[in-house]
Amino acid sequence: MRTTIALVLLTVALAAGAAVPGTDVYLVSVGHTPGVCVGGVCAQWRTDAWVFNPAAQTANVDITFYPRGANPAWTKVTVAIAAGETQQFTDIILTTFGLDPAAGSLRFVADQPVLVTGRIYDANVSTNKGFGTAGAFLTGQPARVGIGIDESADLIGLAQDNLMNTFRTNVGLVEVAGFPCTVEAQVLGNLGTPLGNPVQIPLTALESRQFSLTELGPFPGFNARVRLRVVSGAGRVLSWADVIDNRTGDPANVEIGGASINGVYVAKLDKTTYDTALTLTVESARVSAIDATVLVTDEDVATCTGGELLRVAGPLPTPVLVEDGEFQFSISTTTGGASLTLQVTGRIAPDGRLSGSVTQTVTGAGACSGAKAWPLVGTRRP
Repeated sequence: MRTTIALVLLTVALAAGAAVPGTDVYLVSVGHTPGVCVGGVCAQWRTDAWVFNPAAQTANVDITFYPRGANPAWTKVTVAIAAGETQQFTDIILTTFGLDPAAGSLRFVADQPVLVTGRIYDANVSTNKGFGTAGAFLTGQPARVGIGIDESADLIGLAQDNLMNTFRTNVGLVEVAGFPCTVEAQVLGNLGTPLGNPVQIPLTALESRQFSLTELGPFPGFNARVRLRVVSGAGRVLSWADVIDNRTGDPANVEIGGASINGVYVAKLDKTTYDTALTLTVESARVSAIDATVLVTDEDVATCTGGELLRVAGPLPTPVLVEDGEFQFSISTTTGGASLTLQVTGRIAPDGRLSGSVTQTVTGAGACSGAKAWPLVGTRRP
C-alpha cells in the first residue's frame, strides 16, 4: 500500500529591509533635536513619517512617542487613515507631538494592517546650492521581529574612525513587549574577533536608548559588527544603528540583522514519492514541541511491503535551545509494539526558512524496521 501525504508549505516570510503592513509597528530612531557639531556646524535632526492604509475601510492608528530614557512619559495621538490613503507627517515630533527637543522611538498600533515608513535627516546641510538635508530611510519594523531571551541579532558595517574623524556610529535599542530585560552587546571586528568585553544593558518596559559605539567597545575603525543578545527578562528588543559621515552629516541607517525565531514551523521530510508532514514549535528560542506523522514504505525500508504509520506529537521532554539558528534533538514514541525515533538536525534562517535533516528509525515493525535520513524543509507560519 502506498499513501501520499500532501503538504503545502507557506513561503511568506519577512524579508530583510522590507516594509510590510502590520498592526504593531515601530520607527525605531526618530527625533527633532540638535546633534553633534562638527567644524562649527551643528546637525539638526528631523523625522518625517508616512502611513499607508491598503484596506478597503478606514484604519484607526494610535501613534505613541517613547522618548529615550528609563520609564519615560509617553505621548499618544490617534489618527484616522482613510481606505487607500497615505498620510504624511512632516517633522512629526514637533508638528504632531509638539516636542522640541526630543528623540526616541515611535510606535504605530492600528486596528488593521498599515504600512509605515519614515526618514530621519539632518536639516542643516550646507552645499554649493544652498542649505539642504541629508538623511536615511526608516523601515517600519513589526514588534513581532524583536529578539527575546537567548535570541540574538547583528548590526553590521559599523564605523568609528577617530583618527580621521570621518565617521561615527550610534547604536540604539527599544523594548517592544512591555517587560524589562537585559541585553548583552559585544563589538566584533570583521573576522568576528571580540573588541573589548561584552556590555550589559538593562532596559525598562518600552524603553528606548541610544549609545555611541565607543560606549560599547574600543574604537574599531571600519567594518565593525555589534552582536546583541537578550540574556534575561521577558522583554523583546528591536535594534538599529546610524553610521554618520561627519563631513556631511549624512546618516546610513543599519537595521537589525536577524530577528525573533519564535513561532510555528510547518515543514516536511522531503521524500521522493511522498512527504512526511512535520510541525515544530519554537518558544523562548527553544524547540518545545513536535508533531509528525510518519508513513514507512519500501521507499524507507526496502523489505517493507504492508506499510507502517506512526505518529510522534507533543512537547519535548526538555526544550532544545536554538543557538545561532541551529538545533538538534532526538525524540521517540511507541505504538502497538512498533517504536519510532526521530533524530532532528535543523537550521532556522533569518528569513524564517527551516532546513536540515531527519533520520527516522523504526524498530519492532517486522519487515518495516529500519532507518533512513531525509532532508527537512519548511518555513515559519505567518
